[in-house]
Amino acid sequence: MIAEATKMGLVTTPYRFNADDAIAMTQTGADTLVAYMELTTSGKIGARTAKTLEACVDEIQEIRDAAVAIREDVIVLCHGGPIARPRMRSTFSKA
Repeated sequence: MIAEATKMGLVTTPYRFNADDAIAMTQTGADTLVAYMELTTSGKIGARTAKTLEACVDEIQEIRDAAVAIREDVIVLCHGGPIARPRMRSTFSKA
């Protein structure tokens, strides 16, 4: 589906869960990858347990490194788990 959308000139932003997924979607032509860290833990309906912020940083970096090794212009965003507030962006914007 991502490959077809890319052929049609659509912007694609698939969620990815690990480095292997990131490689596959980058090779397929995804414009932006969303490194998904599972259900967000804030708010009234957020998850009660989640990965640690430190673990998320490591996983997101692995996903980013894998994607950029395939194509330098791919954009990698992150979402979910303990990543819940805009003020956390500085933790993830250094890569």
